[in-house]
Amino acid sequence: MDFELKISVIIPTRQRPDTLEHCLKTVTAQKYHNLDIIVSDNFSEDHTDKLIRSYQQKDSRIKYLNTGKRVSMSHNWEFALSHVKDGWVTIIGDDDALLPSAISRVSSIIQNNNNVYAVQSSLCKYSWPSLNSNRNSYFTVPIKKGYEIRDCKKWLLKVMNGTASYDQLPMLYQGGFVRMDIINKLKKEDAKGIFYKSMIPDVYSAIALALFLDKYLYLYEPLAINGASHHSTGTSHFKNKNTYNSPVQKFYSEGNIPIHKSLQLECTKEFKESLQVMVYESYLQATFLHYRKNLKINMNKQLNLALISAKDQHYDEVEKWVNLILEKHGIKLNLLQSNTLKMLRIFYKTKQILFIINTFFNTRGINLFDMELSNVYEASIVAKTIWMSENKYGYSRIRKILYKTKSLFAKNYNTLSNKSK
Repeated sequence: MDFELKISVIIPTRQRPDTLEHCLKTVTAQKYHNLDIIVSDNFSEDHTDKLIRSYQQKDSRIKYLNTGKRVSMSHNWEFALSHVKDGWVTIIGDDDALLPSAISRVSSIIQNNNNVYAVQSSLCKYSWPSLNSNRNSYFTVPIKKGYEIRDCKKWLLKVMNGTASYDQLPMLYQGGFVRMDIINKLKKEDAKGIFYKSMIPDVYSAIALALFLDKYLYLYEPLAINGASHHSTGTSHFKNKNTYNSPVQKFYSEGNIPIHKSLQLECTKEFKESLQVMVYESYLQATFLHYRKNLKINMNKQLNLALISAKDQHYDEVEKWVNLILEKHGIKLNLLQSNTLKMLRIFYKTKQILFIINTFFNTRGINLFDMELSNVYEASIVAKTIWMSENKYGYSRIRKILYKTKSLFAKNYNTLSNKSK
């Protein structure tokens, strides 16, 4: 039996007991003893504390923290991270999940790769029914197995050039595990001794770790679920940003770390609807680490990439923001001509379509089987079933196994829920 490494799972939360309960179930279900489950409560004013303490009574691995006052997302994550002293650490959202045996699996992988300081896995993607007015939620599960050792500079360049997503980097978030001594070394590099330098903590962690490390292990096998619920700040940012009292409006109302001065505007303290802008902002916030990788990233290219990659419904807003940034700096950057931009946007969309096709052959979608999953706890069990069945039996038997799993849920899920209360 493998030696049990010390591993900490941080769950930042704030007034989301409806999703937190199912997230906690997936973590407490891990049959791994040397595990700390740190729930960092951002001063919730509902029954979140009672829910956590009810789980704490049954599982001594749970540690409950409370910020004592309302703080920003990055400050809550920093607060929670300060309570981890050694071992390995990961962070998951309170509407996300770990797959069964994820902790044991990553522990084994780490022990078989001595010179690796960060592990990032692929992710399942689950849409909570609460996100939509109907109950048709999507759920995808990567089915590929194995892993590769990746060069940080190579993959960071891909992300900065817009050809890869930031979650392909060694991120301290869903499916990402990092040695705590690396986090502590990064803190020492910063003048203020903090880890998070941007209001978007997951993106920043990916950029900072990729700048600091030489390599990392990328695991094709999923270890976690990225859950999108009506609480999700990221989903709200791109879907209902202007809705009153939406998660993203609450996010921006807090004492956030200011956007990097190069991208700040007097008229707004908010990000535009562009992941590339968020990536670039995190890169700018990590200036103190730039000496470790000579990437030669310039504003001109990043602004062009923001326009090229902007979704149609967000393009006008992103273009307006780009022009305001140009005006702010009082310079005329070499922006691409409109015709060239149109051609590059078509090329970019074509690449996205090819990516979707490639993803189709390496993932399985639950909607194909018309199977309702009401929460991430159910989704985590089904995801593990799919991955194991696919790698053992192949696609032809998955439908039958899924229906058997659904039948088991119908008989046993209420019993499991009652026992956990």
